[in-house]
Amino acid sequence: MILFTIPAFLRLANTCSRYCGEILLRSAIAASANYNYFISKKVENERTATKVKLLNEKEVLCEIARISSGEVNEVTLQYANELRKKVS
Repeated sequence: MILFTIPAFLRLANTCSRYCGEILLRSAIAASANYNYFISKKVENERTATKVKLLNEKEVLCEIARISSGEVNEVTLQYANELRKKVS
């Protein structure tokens, strides 16, 4: 498993200037992580801003659900919850 520090993620996000969006990890990796971050980039007035947010448990489950199927609903949230418990 590869773990990144916040500065490493920021450097990675800044070097990928053509990619405007979040950096996604596969659901199994996200489920096993102790800390999950949502990282996004936004361009405003010709300046790029990178935001890093530490996710709480509910947000982690929503992201695992979204990563695994592209949407968040009751079934995908149940899958995310089971996956998270399995790796704990």
